[in-house]
Amino acid sequence: MLAATAITREEAVDAYTRGSAFAEFSENEKGTVAAGKVADLAVLSQDIFTVRAGLLPETTSLLTILDGKIVYDAGVLPVPGRRPRSKLPLEPLPTP
Repeated sequence: MLAATAITREEAVDAYTRGSAFAEFSENEKGTVAAGKVADLAVLSQDIFTVRAGLLPETTSLLTILDGKIVYDAGVLPVPGRRPRSKLPLEPLPTP
């Protein structure tokens, strides 16, 4: 991809979240994290804004919440009363 035509990671996430909500005329209900909006979010295994580009495809979801309900739980995050099933899938990466 030519650098002149590329978008930043921040722009990509904004397009996928706020932009998608706007495109379906539901920006008042979702697209950003705010009181009164549906809670759709994912907890990822690494920081997609700082990880080296070549390691982005290794990112996995640790927890996915749709409409305020957990729909996927990898079982690796600490939860009171529950022991994690395994360690985090990826070790912290060195800063580029």
